[in-house]
Amino acid sequence: MKNTTAFILLCSLLSLQGKAKEGSYAASTIPANLLKNAHAVVRFNDAKYTITGPDEYTLVEKIAITVLDEKGVNDADFVRGYGKELTIKDISGSLYDKSGSLVKTVKKKEIQDFAGFGNSFVDDYRIKRHSFNTHNYPYTTEYEVELVNNSTLSLGRWHPLPYHYCSAEEANITIEYPASFPFRYRTFGLPEKLELAQTPKLNTLSLKLVDVPAITEGDELSTDDKDRLPELILAADTFVLFGEAGSMANWKDMGRFFYNLNEKRDVLSPEVKQVVHQLTDTCTSNLSKITVLYQYLQKNTRYVSIQLGIGGWQTFDAAFVCEKKYGDCKALSNFMKSMLKEAGITGYAAIVGAGRNEPKKMDERFPYNVFNHVILCVPQGKDTIWLECTSHDLPVGYLSSFTADRNVLLNTPDGGIVVHTPVYGKETNILARKATLAINDKDVLTGTIFSMERGGFWDQEKSRVIDVESSALSQRLGTKYTFSSYKVTSSNINNFAKCGIPYLTEDVGVEATAEITRSGKNLILSCNMLSLPKLSAVRADTSTEPFQLHSSFVVMDTVIIALNGTYAPNTPMKETSVTHPFGSYQVNFSLVDGKTLMKTSTYSINAGIYTAEQFKSYKKMVAESSSASKNKVMLLGS
Repeated sequence: MKNTTAFILLCSLLSLQGKAKEGSYAASTIPANLLKNAHAVVRFNDAKYTITGPDEYTLVEKIAITVLDEKGVNDADFVRGYGKELTIKDISGSLYDKSGSLVKTVKKKEIQDFAGFGNSFVDDYRIKRHSFNTHNYPYTTEYEVELVNNSTLSLGRWHPLPYHYCSAEEANITIEYPASFPFRYRTFGLPEKLELAQTPKLNTLSLKLVDVPAITEGDELSTDDKDRLPELILAADTFVLFGEAGSMANWKDMGRFFYNLNEKRDVLSPEVKQVVHQLTDTCTSNLSKITVLYQYLQKNTRYVSIQLGIGGWQTFDAAFVCEKKYGDCKALSNFMKSMLKEAGITGYAAIVGAGRNEPKKMDERFPYNVFNHVILCVPQGKDTIWLECTSHDLPVGYLSSFTADRNVLLNTPDGGIVVHTPVYGKETNILARKATLAINDKDVLTGTIFSMERGGFWDQEKSRVIDVESSALSQRLGTKYTFSSYKVTSSNINNFAKCGIPYLTEDVGVEATAEITRSGKNLILSCNMLSLPKLSAVRADTSTEPFQLHSSFVVMDTVIIALNGTYAPNTPMKETSVTHPFGSYQVNFSLVDGKTLMKTSTYSINAGIYTAEQFKSYKKMVAESSSASKNKVMLLGS
């Protein structure tokens, strides 16, 4: 998939103004209100798009940024990607000191040029980079660049603020395009309408902003939109991609273009066809066929990104993967789709904006290029099976948080169809644990802790305990539980990740020496060996921002301790139970026949966006549930 990050970078830093006058970049002239929360200040950020048609546009951009301190250094570097369809015609740059006096200019030989993705990728995408490498704060860098793109598929996004903690004195954008050209735009955090000037042959859109304050990054509780910088999204209804004409006037047209672009690239080698039939001819269901073919894909191919020319969008054919045993997300999905077709099962490539920050960016009402990845969708009657074909460990039918819970575009013969990938909630993300322990004659707790980690918990845990060196596993298990002091005496790990929601089990023998305190015949016992997932509650109670819990889950714990004697509780044991819209917890202690202490607890979180007024209750719940899980119990000896 053609990497969209290049276009985000391209459309961040833009200008048409002439060279700065001596002293106009003096740091002392920056308005005081723009220094708040800022490590850098954009002095001006100007862009001019000139669109001539679906097969070409030029972009001239110029930006000057004053760096206030070391945290703003990277904001002022020049970084631009380019490739076969996107060329950089010219680059110039200058460095100014705190008084705005010119210090030096960029020499062409000082501009670095290197492969965009490193040696593990096959691509023609490259990056030009330059830094003045100065630390005499404050200072100002000014860069100007002219680019030519041979396609309007990705006009990109313009950001008046290129980074967080960066304010702007002035930011301007101008877009010229033929009056007959079907151009669209959408704003976020900016005026909804740009100023429009029209002539019979030419339309000109413009937007000018002044004194734009810095935006801070959100915390773990911030809503998805909190971290989003103001942006202008540009799109065209028609485009040409390496000579192929296409439309994205609607999602249906866009999906049809990419289906046609990748059609008839599903021919398998005779050897692989034979393998497909050997694996599937005796299967009794489509699910079993899909499972064995997906496992064959995982065992016999590897992921390599391929970004050569139109290959950024058009897959290498199935025969290529048959021979090379590798491919990118498109090629591996196409190979799996081709094997399924040979087995009589239909699948569709689904293009997706993958990553945590992408789920909200595909709007059904505004088609544009928001994609950076391909997965496979296999409809099965009332059910749908999703396949992440670049993964070696995800099971059939399970998508991780990388692509779950977002709109994607299915590419079908009848055109694109917008569908939503699975949402994993409390029925999926489950952590269930049971500690079965006993106190021996030396007041040492010994026994086992059994854990079942499912869905999102499996995602987090698998890399720590599956296919790792024994030393790494020992270190992980030796710090996983929250005894004051303990050692691991045995472990047995099992991974269940062939089909459906994955889970793993851990059966760990432990010996803890510091959980028991004697006071005469009485016993003080800590039950704090199973910690709750860490949840952030670090935010000012006076905050007016809503907060978001990004995933739902449930934790169910049982601790059973044989006491080595007969005891009575010091005070009546009561159940603690609290329920809120955003979650709940219950903790219960009981003493069975005076000889066995049992603690049960359930803790759950409901994903969603909640008001600022609810934050105090959320913070209190996090603190109280954590405290309840750490309570010590005093037992009276007989």
